[in-house]
Amino acid sequence: MTARYLSYGGSTLAWHMPLWCPFAATVEEALLRPNRLLLAERPPKQGAVVLDAGCGMGGLLLFLAERVDARLLGLSNNGLHLQLARRLARARNLRSAPDFVCGDLSQLPLASESLDIVVNHEAFCHVADGGGYAATIARILKAGGSWLVLDGFRARRERGRGMDPWMRALTLGWRIEPLRTSSALIGIAERAGLTAVRCVDYTDELRPAAVQMVRTAEAIRRSSALGLTPTERRHHEACGTWGDRVLRGDLRYELVHLAKQPFGGDGRPPC
Repeated sequence: MTARYLSYGGSTLAWHMPLWCPFAATVEEALLRPNRLLLAERPPKQGAVVLDAGCGMGGLLLFLAERVDARLLGLSNNGLHLQLARRLARARNLRSAPDFVCGDLSQLPLASESLDIVVNHEAFCHVADGGGYAATIARILKAGGSWLVLDGFRARRERGRGMDPWMRALTLGWRIEPLRTSSALIGIAERAGLTAVRCVDYTDELRPAAVQMVRTAEAIRRSSALGLTPTERRHHEACGTWGDRVLRGDLRYELVHLAKQPFGGDGRPPC
């Protein structure tokens, strides 16, 4: 799967959704669009400490390292990905290379009030205990710090007690937790003492990718000559399910900005 990861993201090192805004003329630009959104949402000041929790092979952090003067930390539970991230960081001869540590989202190994910004880019979907995780974020953020979550969310709460079949396909194929609504995330964060700054919906920019995901999954489903393992087939089926549910309006792709008070005078975090 790591080889597919590298092939998919290319020089961006991305393993996330491409966003096709009007000026994204290439796949690379569409894959970099989420990085630009996260940077613009909360630009780190000089000396700020930024954590990408669930950093993959460090694509976002390497992007930031070329643009900001901040201390950058990446956390992943995949040792191979961390080795590649460190190697790629060295190859780019960065003035201040990110630090990569091995750890799990359920147990962030960081000191209290040590971070200015925490980013979860398509990583919160792997968190089972949302309340416990939000409490940890509230603990490790400095006053005025921000928590940025860019991820897929349900458009509305699940009805009934059982999990929707399509959601089950996503959880099995992508090995994620059942998706929440962005409102549910905000509620979880507020109970942990954080405050919602804003929530921005980027689903429209995801629709071209959703169409392609449905088409690719259907082509794979009809072919028996690809030599895919059952796990790989479930992954591609989940891709098709994701794309279909985006197009049906059941899923959204949103950026949720949460913060630890106090705020600055303009209503935004001060640092």
